[in-house]
This record gives sequence, C-alpha cells and structure tokens, in this order.
Amino acid sequence: MPNTFAVVIVSWFIVGAFLVLQGVYTLRTGRITPFFTRPVYSRSARGPAGRLAYAFVYLLPGAAALIIIAVEGRRQGMGHVGTWFVDNLGMAVGASIFVALGLLHLFKPERMLRWTVQTHPELSRNAVVVVTTRVIGLGLLCLGLGMFAAT
Repeated sequence: MPNTFAVVIVSWFIVGAFLVLQGVYTLRTGRITPFFTRPVYSRSARGPAGRLAYAFVYLLPGAAALIIIAVEGRRQGMGHVGTWFVDNLGMAVGASIFVALGLLHLFKPERMLRWTVQTHPELSRNAVVVVTTRVIGLGLLCLGLGMFAAT
C-alpha cells in the first residue's frame, strides 16, 4: 500500500465521529445502547447524572480523536493534506461514497433494504438477510478504505 496515511486519517475520523454521535445520542435520549440498534433492545441511563456520565464516556474520546487529527494536521502543515486532496479528488470522493455506503449497510441494514422490505416485510426480520447486508457493507467499507490506501 503506497499511501496508508489516508486510511489512518479516515479511520480515525470515522471512529471519532461515531463516538461523538453516540455521545450526543446518549445525552439527548438517555439510551446507552448504540444509536443504530433497534429501540426494543435499548437500555437507559438512570437520572441526569447517569445520562451525563455515559455521554461523556463517548464524547471525551471522540472529541479527543477529532482534536488530535486537527492538531496534527495543523502541525504537519495543511498544505500536504490540501495538495493530496486536490491531486486525488475523484478517488477521494469515490472512496468516501463507498465508505459511507459500507457504514450504512453495517449499521442500518433495515434502512438499506427499505424498498425490498416494502414488498417483502418478512425480510427485515430474517437474520440471514440482515447478516448478508452487513457482509456487503463490510465489503464496501473495505473497498473504500482500499481506495484511500491506493491514492
């Protein structure tokens, strides 16, 4: 892989964004289960102090990851990142689309199957269909990260 820094930066950004989203979701709703699970399986934090404590378990590392990316980008010079982005704009956009689709397939398989589920509602409850959709999502995610590595 000739250029792995793009994979590291994108992966770091995805993890940081995921943690921040989960922290905001926990702070807003009080649910401590991941935001992409069905509400049937959700657990709630007890009281405002518990809600705040659980939210900060996600918010602090997520914000720290995003701050580290920003500080290191500034320290290394944003010119390198800007030059790389301009030189690889098409590949970066295509890879970002594959990464986004892969994450959607992994975390929201019911949403990605919505047209099929309209005519066949039993598919949303079929474990094989959901697992297959998630495997496709993993493949799309790997393809997108591989595209970032190849740029």
